[in-house]
Amino acid sequence: MKNIIGKLAISLLIGGLVLVPVAPAGAWIATNDFITGGGWYIIQSGHTAFDVGVTFFTGCGIPGSRANFGWHGGVKNQQFWGNGNYLDHGCGLHVHNTQVVDYVCISTNGITWTATGTCPSSTSHQDTGTREVCGYASTNKGTSVAYRVRMNDTEPEAAKQDKFGIILHNPTTFEVLYATEGIPISGGNIELHRGNPSNTAPSGGSSGFCDTLRAASQARGIDFHFE
Repeated sequence: MKNIIGKLAISLLIGGLVLVPVAPAGAWIATNDFITGGGWYIIQSGHTAFDVGVTFFTGCGIPGSRANFGWHGGVKNQQFWGNGNYLDHGCGLHVHNTQVVDYVCISTNGITWTATGTCPSSTSHQDTGTREVCGYASTNKGTSVAYRVRMNDTEPEAAKQDKFGIILHNPTTFEVLYATEGIPISGGNIELHRGNPSNTAPSGGSSGFCDTLRAASQARGIDFHFE
């Protein structure tokens, strides 16, 4: 049974979807499905930008603090789609999606896909897999950000080990400003959904924005620790 917290977080977000035009194709692959999730986790040492000296948001991303999230993303009618909210209770940082510009497949059913593969869309509501949703967001700390969110759905439901991570960047220079992840999340649920007829990817595939942010974070020695 799905966790009530996850259901509530998802339901609060569904009303705020964002659609944007497609940009030129990138290296990773957009798939005709979508992912939703909501829950919480304790920020873990070794899984945060704070560990490598990134302190742009004072007092934020500190191991031991609690983080809540509600996020969803995918493709719809040949456009990128989604919305999201994230809260770091340790410092009060609130991140709210304003625009989704990319959605890519990282893995499906234990297979990791790259530019050389063809990542299949989810074919059932029991598929496992990892997706990234990337775009722009506002914060309550006086600055806007670019973000890369990674979400992993594991099955079966009885042994859920879902994972969530978020990395924030300067929207112009792409400098890393913040990063945390829950491996696994402490409560909630993430679900990779089989697409319906409206879940069609842009004709050019990925916009390449997730690639750009990934390269910027890896150059700083920061990336997610799960696929």
